[in-house]
Amino acid sequence: KPLTIAAVLDASVASPSTIREVSGRIKIHDAEFADAPLHDPIDLSIADILRRSSNVGTIMWATDLGPEALYAKLCDFGLGRLSALDFPGESSGHLPEPSKWSGTSLPTIAIGQGVSVTPIQMATAYAALANGGVRPAPSLVVGTSDNGGMLQLQRPGRSTTVISSTVAAEI
Repeated sequence: KPLTIAAVLDASVASPSTIREVSGRIKIHDAEFADAPLHDPIDLSIADILRRSSNVGTIMWATDLGPEALYAKLCDFGLGRLSALDFPGESSGHLPEPSKWSGTSLPTIAIGQGVSVTPIQMATAYAALANGGVRPAPSLVVGTSDNGGMLQLQRPGRSTTVISSTVAAEI
């Protein structure tokens, strides 16, 4: 949900203080999504939606953002692709392209249920939120030691700006 809300804010679809009425349930296509605990319709800001981890509010804003923009921003965060680690057996996770989405893909992906990610993808995505919007290149080791005990530092990969520093601070 934080990645979806970051995408909404970065695209200027809303601001943290933007308020909308959020019901306790929403029906999309052939599925119903609900908040826990279930609640009557209430006015929630984007910040409230994130604080409460509201499924319904997140889905509503993701719908306003649209599938292509959500997909593009999740890719920017590093989901659905191999990292630059070049680690044997690493999985790319699963983030289908919007052309392959079903009627319930947008809401499930928006709340983190319609994707699979690796721990390194999630760590670097959240690191971008904590790092002023810059997704660091992942690494598994600082360096290696030669036979003489000299540490040879591993060169860091390239970091990528994913969202503005303002949005990162807001999240």
